[in-house]
Amino acid sequence: MAVGGLSTPTQSSNEVDVISVNSNYGDQVPSCVRAPSNFPQSIQSAMGAALTSAQIPVVCGGITTEDGVLDQCYRYDAATDYWLRAGRMNTPRYGGAYVNHPTRGLIMLGGRRVPGSEYLVSVESTVDGETFDTDYPEMLDTVNLGHCAVLVDENRLIVSGGTGLPHRMQMLDLRTLRWTRMPNAQYPMVSHACGVTRNETGPVAFVTMGSFINSNYGRTVAEMDLHTGVWTGRGVFPEKKAFAASVPFEDSFVIVGGLVDNAFSGTAHRYHPGNHTWTQLTDSLSQRRRYLAAFGVQQTPFRECN
Repeated sequence: MAVGGLSTPTQSSNEVDVISVNSNYGDQVPSCVRAPSNFPQSIQSAMGAALTSAQIPVVCGGITTEDGVLDQCYRYDAATDYWLRAGRMNTPRYGGAYVNHPTRGLIMLGGRRVPGSEYLVSVESTVDGETFDTDYPEMLDTVNLGHCAVLVDENRLIVSGGTGLPHRMQMLDLRTLRWTRMPNAQYPMVSHACGVTRNETGPVAFVTMGSFINSNYGRTVAEMDLHTGVWTGRGVFPEKKAFAASVPFEDSFVIVGGLVDNAFSGTAHRYHPGNHTWTQLTDSLSQRRRYLAAFGVQQTPFRECN
């Protein structure tokens, strides 16, 4: 599911899309599910996840033209095909990195409270969009947007890069709630996409793709072995892309939207860790955009098609 984003250099979007990660194999999203009702406001830089065993889509924070930076969360009600107001975060924020944890729910990290200032190092989470947990230590670095977060496993998450800190990496141990600084990355990471690859024994590598540094778009793909910390270049992405959203899927991840050489993108690509290649999905966004909230969701919360 993809929610909102920036659809022109000055215009946010309220579009909501549901695309199939398996569209290349004939698995299509039913037409009545593909385009849920629009989000209540045109919004960009929000954070979202499908929460609880019912896989309820929840979107929190972001920035709107009408109300500025939000602390409000919304949840999608499939029975009415409507976005309902849920709870309010403890801190208004937009542009935060986020992951979906199996028991902690949507974990939101950093971002900004006010455009142009007030960078955040705080972390909070919600399991249902109604109640919020702020019992997390602050991040080690004040990340000036452009950072990316991945859930390695139930016990660890990584925050990578960001404006002003392109090589910085930090890990949060979710058992002890302690941050540790990781060795600097060999490749710069700003407004990049990131993910984790896995095999039958567990997580294998942290992957970074693309960047936007000094007004230049990057297309480098690189992996860091999660056991040895060794970095390896994995070629280049088919396009010079940045500002794409990352969505974990099976043994890898999918990236969607973003900018390609200053042109808005609506495409989605899946990374294949076995041969380090990318496949473009046949499904794409109905509206090209960047700064969108994107997350995986099963079909269960959606209404049945007639």
